[in-house]
Amino acid sequence: MSCNQPDSPDVTESSAYQWLRLLKVALGVLVSLLTALKLLGVL
Repeated sequence: MSCNQPDSPDVTESSAYQWLRLLKVALGVLVSLLTALKLLGVL
């Protein structure tokens, strides 16, 4: 029973890391799209 308790925090940490990675990727894509639009607008 005591072994099951430490498992829950690990799951939450892994999910948090996954969300952080997704957010980083999303931010990178948004920045790249914005820069591309700016370049196209300038050109």
